[in-house]
Formats: sequence, structure tokens, C-alpha cells
Amino acid sequence: MAFDQATAGLAAESMARFGSIDQASPLDCALAAAWAQDLAGTIVDVGRGPGPWTGFLDRQG
Repeated sequence: MAFDQATAGLAAESMARFGSIDQASPLDCALAAAWAQDLAGTIVDVGRGPGPWTGFLDRQG
């Protein structure tokens, strides 16, 4: 079974269980943004799901 077949639907399941980044606590967002401001280079999200934090961090610059 191919990876994409095995993981199909996991993003939707993750969003249903954990919600979107828009539902995240403002404190969580502030902590992630503060952490990211000192990073240089590329960040790789190797987690499971639709990658809402990846998008959030990308929008931080």
C-alpha cells in the first residue's frame, strides 16, 4: 500500500479531532511565534495531519 493511500483521510480526521489553527489558544500561538522568531533556515513539519502549525509558522515569516 502506498503512503498516500495509507494516510488518506488522516488530515480530515485530525481536523475533526483537534480543530483548525484558528481554534488554537492565543497563548499557544504566541509561544509558537516567539519560538520561531529566533529560527533561521528551513523548518520541516514531519508530523501527522494537515500541518496547521506549519502554515502558522510560515505566515510568521
